[in-house]
Amino acid sequence: MKIYDHFQLALHQIENVNNIFADSIEEAKENLQKQIKGVEKEYISILGIFATIVLAFVGGITFSTSVLQNISAVSVFRLLLVVDFLAFVLINVIYILVKFIFTINEKNAKLFNIKALNIACLVIAIIIVISWMLNANQIPYFISKFLPWGK
Repeated sequence: MKIYDHFQLALHQIENVNNIFADSIEEAKENLQKQIKGVEKEYISILGIFATIVLAFVGGITFSTSVLQNISAVSVFRLLLVVDFLAFVLINVIYILVKFIFTINEKNAKLFNIKALNIACLVIAIIIVISWMLNANQIPYFISKFLPWGK
C-alpha cells in the first residue's frame, strides 16, 4: 500500500510540474506577443518619422527650387498664391504623419495648432486674391505719378 501511495504521490507531483510548466509556457508566449507588438509599433514609428523628415526636406527643397526657377515667368500674385497653397499642403501632410505616429504609439501628445495655421494660409490666400483683383502691383506707379509727394 505504501508503494502505491508513493507512486500516486510521484504521479501527482509530475502532473503538477507539467501543469506549472504549461502555464509558464503560455505566460511566456503572451509576454512575447506583447513585446513583438511593441517592437512593431516602434519600427512603424521610426519609419513614419523618417518618412516625415524626408517629405519635409525633399518637399521644401523641391518647392523652393521650383519657386525660384519660375519667379520671373509669372505674375507676383500667381506665384504667391502657389507658394501659399504649397505651404498649406506641406504643413498638413507633416501634421497628418506626426498625428499618425502618435496614434500608433497610443500617445496623446499636444501637437501644434493646425487649425490656426490653416486659417492663416486661407487669410493670406484671400489677401493675395483681393490684391490681384485690385491690381495692387500698380500702387507704386500710382504713388509716383499721381500723388503730390511721389513726384
